[in-house]
Amino acid sequence: MNKLCIQQKYIFEVRENVVVEPDDTSVLKHETKSWLTLITCKEYDEKTDTYRKRVAIRAVLVSAAGE
Repeated sequence: MNKLCIQQKYIFEVRENVVVEPDDTSVLKHETKSWLTLITCKEYDEKTDTYRKRVAIRAVLVSAAGE
């Protein structure tokens, strides 16, 4: 799957919830199935005005159905 349709309902199952370093790209690895990766920042450092960590949630597509 390389496109999402507005008329579809997608169900994903979370498989990973990890905290990684900002330069760790391992959570962006290629998968043969349809995956969704959400990344956000964690542990703000006021001195450097940056975030020390990233939180990555990875989920695999379980089903897609029209509404």
